[in-house]
Amino acid sequence: MATHLGSRQFQGDEARVRAAVQAAASGLGYPVADTIQNPLVLKEKFALLSFSWPATLTVELKSEGGATQVSAQSKNFGFGPIQKKEMRSRVEKFLEEVAVQLA
Repeated sequence: MATHLGSRQFQGDEARVRAAVQAAASGLGYPVADTIQNPLVLKEKFALLSFSWPATLTVELKSEGGATQVSAQSKNFGFGPIQKKEMRSRVEKFLEEVAVQLA
């Protein structure tokens, strides 16, 4: 199973960062429920013409003073360097999208 874990600290309270996480997930095409739980589990749908297996992205928020730590782990069923690179790319893209939503 290919996995990648990444985290980033954002300035702001947990409610503001939670809204940015929800907007980022929605913007990247992950189905998002109206209520966000911690951890938030986002699952991609299977696509026939995809180069990688569908990914599951698990996002956890942790408040630390005036900042919020966002940890994201992406995993799928595949093996090998292509799948690992794809999982790393998805985590990095997600965290970057959260930063854009907070800007």
